[in-house]
Amino acid sequence: IPEDQTILLDESPPRLSVLLVLGALVFDRQDLNLDTSYILVQGGLMEIGTEDEPFEQQVTITLHGDRRKSVELPFIGAKVLAVADRGGFTTHGMGRGVDVPLSQRGVLDIHGKTRLRTWTKVAQTATKGSKTIVTSEPTDFASGEKIVVTAPHQEVTVDQRIDNYTFTIKEPLDQTHVSEEWSDDGHEIDMRFEVALLSRNIIIQGAGGPRGDGSPTLEDDGEVASEKQL
Repeated sequence: IPEDQTILLDESPPRLSVLLVLGALVFDRQDLNLDTSYILVQGGLMEIGTEDEPFEQQVTITLHGDRRKSVELPFIGAKVLAVADRGGFTTHGMGRGVDVPLSQRGVLDIHGKTRLRTWTKVAQTATKGSKTIVTSEPTDFASGEKIVVTAPHQEVTVDQRIDNYTFTIKEPLDQTHVSEEWSDDGHEIDMRFEVALLSRNIIIQGAGGPRGDGSPTLEDDGEVASEKQL
């Protein structure tokens, strides 16, 4: 994408090899898939939602390749999403340690669906075989979303919501999860187990390889703005 162009991605393209963003790539407000081996945002903008208008649909970016066998691009390697300033990964084109003008910065701007919270304590002990969880704070975990229950860890799927604090899960708990609070010599001890949301509406992932290689995301000198949910 040249410096003077803005592309609206309004459909899922065929698998790409290299996606070089010198201008702007804006994801349209619809479900999209992007498959490629390399993404380099060099002094450009890649936008999936904004702070004022978060992205509500589903986007999955899948990076393909093998980090040991695929051709490595200079400074960033293979199977990677990288962000750099206009001058690249070495000098900004202006020398290291300088204040790079905004017009020269690479920007990865990602803002996913706003959630009430993604991690909270559980108010009541849940026994082995139970399918009901009561949280200590309101949540908006939706049916079909994946969550993790801690101590011991178990990934389960939300089934139905009862109210803002209570929901059921599809898989019964493998073990009892204790949720207790007490005081000892003036010290408050919180032993409540926790639940965390795993599902996201914006996913950046690596295609599974023979070694299960993941996909690195690099930022050097460029600016990364994202909604961190956990």
